[in-house]
Amino acid sequence: MTTIKILFTLLVLTCLSACKEKDSVDCWSSLDSIKSNRISGNLELAFNQISELSICLDSSKSEKGMRFYYHLGWLQHDSGDYKKAIESYSKGLEFQSDYAFAFWRRGLAYEQLGDVEKSIADYKNAVQIGKATLPNFSDVLEDYPDVKLNLGPYVQ
Repeated sequence: MTTIKILFTLLVLTCLSACKEKDSVDCWSSLDSIKSNRISGNLELAFNQISELSICLDSSKSEKGMRFYYHLGWLQHDSGDYKKAIESYSKGLEFQSDYAFAFWRRGLAYEQLGDVEKSIADYKNAVQIGKATLPNFSDVLEDYPDVKLNLGPYVQ
């Protein structure tokens, strides 16, 4: 039992040390690569890359938490694991509750699972938050037809 406690303590200390050594540029510079790999269909590599970023999470930095869980959710969605995607978007929203696109993406996952009511609720939240936080929200919808497809019916 003592050996297990010592090993666990060493593991925790190693992780804490690694987390302190990472600065935000090192930790988050690979998001573009993760996104590129996701778009090109190389989900395994993207999952491997994003799992390395989990050591960079800092609960005091809401943007980092959202960014991590948003991209993780997108990967899970693209791999067909809609329930895990919903969990990831929901976890990200705990860090940053005013991120409209997390509601949009979570709505897409609910839609894939056939939960129309939750999907519509998330789309409506995305529109409401988008209008409140993005001065150019209508331009965003025009620039991204896939977003407009789902959110457009709820813009008034």
